[in-house]
Amino acid sequence: MSHFFKTHILQRDIALFYRINCLSNVPLWDRLMKFVSMLFDVGTYSALMGLVFILMIVKNAPLKEPLLLFSIAQVITHGIKRLFGRKRPFELLANVNLSVCVPKDIYSFPSGHTTAAVTLALILGMWMPMLYTPFLFLALLCGISRVYLGVHYPTDVIIGAFIPLLTKWIFM
Repeated sequence: MSHFFKTHILQRDIALFYRINCLSNVPLWDRLMKFVSMLFDVGTYSALMGLVFILMIVKNAPLKEPLLLFSIAQVITHGIKRLFGRKRPFELLANVNLSVCVPKDIYSFPSGHTTAAVTLALILGMWMPMLYTPFLFLALLCGISRVYLGVHYPTDVIIGAFIPLLTKWIFM
């Protein structure tokens, strides 16, 4: 990738980050974005996925593909985080509205919350297609919330969403 191209993408990424992040400090939006983001924190997401898998077992739904999708998407996401080591926006940029506690995971790229949200939407869509659209909307909102809250760049979210989609396409 040429230096010009990388610089151009980075400039656009930062500009879009500021456009979304500057919308924060509106009490209703702050509460909504924090709530949506919290749904995909490690503890809450793990409990939610556990519940989904238990319900699938009770209903005799096939588990192989959902478990593979969940596992592969998470491994890829965390591998890329370690490989790229991209710092979070609030660590590098000025005037960032950081609306949540500093995340324990120090790396920004790609967004693990967005990967988790899209993975959940895909799994529920495999099992109960009528839930696919509402959960895909929730996944989109989760991605936006991560930028809004100041912990991810837009490209982190885009790639975080792309990982489970590509994983499903390749392996399922």
